Amino acid sequence: MRRRLAALGIAAACGLLPGCGAPALPSSGPVAYRPPVDAYMDALLSGTLHLDDECAWVESEYGDYLPVFPIGIARLDTDELVYGGRYGDGDVIGVGGGDANDYSGAGWYIPDGCPDLPLWAAAPPPDPG
Repeated sequence: MRRRLAALGIAAACGLLPGCGAPALPSSGPVAYRPPVDAYMDALLSGTLHLDDECAWVESEYGDYLPVFPIGIARLDTDELVYGGRYGDGDVIGVGGGDANDYSGAGWYIPDGCPDLPLWAAAPPPDPG
């Protein structure tokens, strides 16, 4: 019982400390985010990244998609998307994952400036190995 209470106390304190626990969901910026999950789909979205102050989206030969990255997996650095590599506007990018239109919901951040596109639930990038 003592161990369980100590573990609960540590877990509760961890939520209050910076750098401890999951990153917070952003409330602004051009990159769409969602909470991380334990399993990811394994399709590949490959196309041209469009990145500006309003939105980051991908134009592919099969249609345009809005990738929604797991929090903490992708970030914006100056004018580049950092996701297993660095990608600027007009660069070709590959984003693993799958269609997410039936899975979006609470805890997701979709930038207001993004076009109304199908959502792509992005997986973490492959390990450079």
